[in-house]
Amino acid sequence: MSVLNLSDRRGSVSAMSRVSWIVVCSLALTGCVLHSGGALPVAPELLAVERAEASYQRGLTHMAERNFGKALAAFTSSLREYPNQHRAHYRIARCHYFLGNYDLEILEYRKCLALNPHHKNALYHLGSAYTAQDEITQAQGCFRRLLALSPSNSDAQRALIMLEAVAAGPDRATRAH
Repeated sequence: MSVLNLSDRRGSVSAMSRVSWIVVCSLALTGCVLHSGGALPVAPELLAVERAEASYQRGLTHMAERNFGKALAAFTSSLREYPNQHRAHYRIARCHYFLGNYDLEILEYRKCLALNPHHKNALYHLGSAYTAQDEITQAQGCFRRLLALSPSNSDAQRALIMLEAVAAGPDRATRAH
């Protein structure tokens, strides 16, 4: 019988574990999980969440070590266990960027934003990726969405000014720099 562990190695409760605990409590209240005089047995879905979190944390470790291939594999494993994680799609996109897989990078940012349209880093990096591919209109849209969420974002402001100058024509673009 598996038992949900709400503490990580440092003794704090992770956000994913808090979500897991809420689900365990909900299952217990609805009679889906029986109390056995000690720890609550965990439904298979919750074990998947815990495995997904472990894979995600491994991915972060590999990214910190700049081992982007292993990080990509870990984040992909995390998504297999728990598919609707915007943060795993974001990290996969970053891995693709560092590995030079720019079309896949864009695809993963779009998946991240489909799950969480307010992910500011994904909007910024997607705008940058579109800029690198000379997709000016798409890039402008990303930076405008980011500025709607965070009007004081100076990086997005600068990027949008530069893109508007590029869209206006070559003479104006050189003056904007």
